[in-house]
Amino acid sequence: MFFCHTFKRVFKNGNFTIDFSVIREDKPVQTGFVIPELNVTERRKYQKDYPRRDMIEFVDRQNTGRKGIVLINGQELELEYNLYGILLALAKTLKSETDTGWVHYDVIANEKLVRSRDHFHRSLSELSRLMKALAEKINPAKIIENQIRKSKYRLTTMPSRIKTPHKRWLAARYQTIKNDIVKERTKRVGATNI
Repeated sequence: MFFCHTFKRVFKNGNFTIDFSVIREDKPVQTGFVIPELNVTERRKYQKDYPRRDMIEFVDRQNTGRKGIVLINGQELELEYNLYGILLALAKTLKSETDTGWVHYDVIANEKLVRSRDHFHRSLSELSRLMKALAEKINPAKIIENQIRKSKYRLTTMPSRIKTPHKRWLAARYQTIKNDIVKERTKRVGATNI
């Protein structure tokens, strides 16, 4: 740490003795992302159904290659397109606040984001693992929870904590990514095996 003071302030009584008492220790500056506390609306409206406070921010850029970028609690996470598409679907459903954000396998399969039920479960397990590494550590609840034997998953953070560049961005980006995934899969395996 560096400090600047005038000679008049630092030297005592003109005898050239340095007065170190003028140098105070500054409080440490906190760097990095801090998860905001819950506001009144979040406590009243969401706390019962959504146990996590994690911030999920979609950014309006993509990495080179077939990856999407999202910030989890201020930390950047690159996701392969199929995982990014599934996360967009989970976020879009949660933000719509229908059925408290649950997404069923049939919906994702009809959108052609996954090839099979096993692919769906493996993808969500992988997405959950990647997000868990960046999630708030003090909260034991899973960031993506599932209803066992029902093939339903949802994000457990509050809908108000999912941030997008603008109001219509999530639906538009989801449609674009979904179309890219379908095109790529059609190119690789043929239209009959999508």
